[in-house]
Amino acid sequence: MGIESTIAAISPGWALKRAQARAALQRTETSTRRFEGADRGRRTKGWITVGGSPNAEARTALHVLRDRCRDLKRNNPWGASAIRILVSNIVGTGITPRFIGTNTAQETAASDLWREWSTDPFQIDADGRCDFAGLQSAATEEMVEAGEGLMRRRRRRASSDRVVPLQIQLLEPDHIDTARDGEVDAKSNSRTVLGIKFNRNAERRSYWLYPEHPGSIGFIRRVVSEEVPAAEIRHMYRLDRVGQVRGIPWGSPAVLRIHGLDAYEDSESMRNIVATSYAGFVKDIDGGAALGALGPSGALPDVNDLEQEIDEIESGTIQYLDPGKDITFTTPPQNETFPEYVRVQLRAIAKAYGVTYEQLAGDLSNVNFSSARMGWIDFQSDVERWRRQIVIPHFCEPTLRWFTQTAAAAGLIAPEGLRWEWTPPKRTMVDPRTDVNMEIAMVRAGMKSLSAAVGSMGFDLRQVLEELAKDLEFAKSLGLVLQVDGSQTQGPSQDNANRPGGGGSRDLIDMVAHQIEKELEMRGSNGTITS
Repeated sequence: MGIESTIAAISPGWALKRAQARAALQRTETSTRRFEGADRGRRTKGWITVGGSPNAEARTALHVLRDRCRDLKRNNPWGASAIRILVSNIVGTGITPRFIGTNTAQETAASDLWREWSTDPFQIDADGRCDFAGLQSAATEEMVEAGEGLMRRRRRRASSDRVVPLQIQLLEPDHIDTARDGEVDAKSNSRTVLGIKFNRNAERRSYWLYPEHPGSIGFIRRVVSEEVPAAEIRHMYRLDRVGQVRGIPWGSPAVLRIHGLDAYEDSESMRNIVATSYAGFVKDIDGGAALGALGPSGALPDVNDLEQEIDEIESGTIQYLDPGKDITFTTPPQNETFPEYVRVQLRAIAKAYGVTYEQLAGDLSNVNFSSARMGWIDFQSDVERWRRQIVIPHFCEPTLRWFTQTAAAAGLIAPEGLRWEWTPPKRTMVDPRTDVNMEIAMVRAGMKSLSAAVGSMGFDLRQVLEELAKDLEFAKSLGLVLQVDGSQTQGPSQDNANRPGGGGSRDLIDMVAHQIEKELEMRGSNGTITS
C-alpha cells in the first residue's frame, strides 16, 4: 500500500489537494517545453490545417489548381512571365548529351545518329513540331504550369522512312483518368491511385489514359480510359512531399495573390479612368440651374432651354463666362501606396514560383551589382537542382535510353560500353571575365578537370577543340598566325613565364579559354543579367 493510498484513507481532502497540486505542476512543466506553433489560442484562431496524405489533398484540389494556373498564364502577365523565366533558365536552348564509348568510331556513330534523329522535328516528335530541345521546353513548361508533364514512347515500323523507328509524344496530364482511384485488384495485388496503378512493391505498373484530351470538343464522357504500361510512359513532376504520385502546379502558392493583385490593379485603373473622365465642373454661383460638367476633352458646356452643346477648347483659348458662373477644374486623386503595394505582392509571387523579383518585374532600380549577383547565384542553384533532379532523370535520360534501345535493336549502333554525359545549356554569366578566370585558376590548380570546366559553361570540350583545330588549320592555310596558336606564338607570356614549365607558347588551357571568351564576346555578353 503506497503513501498516497495511506493519506487518502486517513484524510481524503488532503489527498485531493496533493493530486491537484501534482497535476498543476505537471501542466506547468509541460507548458515550458511546448511548441508555440502548436498552440490553440487567440493567435491561431481561424488557422485551419489538415493532416491528409499528399495524394488525398491532391485528389480534390488538383484539377482546380491546374485550371486556375493555366488561366493565370493566359490572362495575367506575371503568371506568364514567371513560367517563361523558369523554362528559359532550366532548359534554355536545350540540354544535350555527350557520348562516351569504348572507341572513337562508336562515339561518332552514336553522336551522328542522335544528331540526325533529335534535331529533326519530323523524326523525333509524334506531332512533327519540335526537336529534342523543343520537347524539353514544352514538357518543362507543362510541368511548371500544370504541375506535371507526360511523354509517351511511340514505336514505328522499321520499314517507315525514319532514321530510328521511334517517336516521342507529349501529353497533357489531363489525359490521366483521375477518377480511377482507390481501386484494388486482389488477384494481382495492385492498387490504383489517381489514375496510376501500382504493384505490390509500390512500383508503377501502368497509367490509365484517355485516348484523347477530355477537354476537346466532342469528347464523350463515356469514353473509357485505356491502361498503358508504365514502361511506355515517363511522368515528370516536382516532388514536394514523400509519397506524392501527381504533380502540383508551381504557381499554386501564388494563385490567390496574383488574382487579388489583378483585381486591385483593375480597380485602381478604373478609379483613375473615372476620376479623369471630367476635366472640370461649371457651377452657378447664384444658385441657378446646374450647367453640367466640363468634358474629358476640355470642352465647355453651352446650355440652352432644351439641350447642351459641347465646344472644344483649343490651345490658348480664353473663355468668358456669364455673370454668376464659375469653373472648378478637377484634381484626380493620387494613390501613393500603389507602387509599393505592387512591389510587395510581386516579391511574394516571385518567391512562390522560385524566380527573383528583378526577373519577374524587370525592376533593377533598387539593386547594385553585388546584390544582383547574389540573387542570380541563388536562383541558378535552384535551376541546377531542378535540371539535375527533374528534367534530366525524368525526361532526357528516358528519351536517350529509348533511342539507344531502339537503335541497337535495329542494328544502327553498338550499345556495348556506350554511355553519355549531359551538358547543360550555355549559362549567362553576370561577370563573364571574372567567371572564366576563376574556372581557369581551378583547372590549373588541379581542383577541376578541363572537361568539367568547359561543360559547366555549356560547351562541349570535344567540339571546342575540334573547331579550334579547324580554325588554326584554316588560318595557317592563309598564312596567318593567331595569338591562340601556341605553336606559332614566340616569346613567353607573363602568365606562362611565372608558371613552372612555362615556355614560349600558350598552353591548352589558354587556348580553350581564349576560344570561350571569343564565343562570349560574339554573343554580346556585357556583364549584365539577362532573363
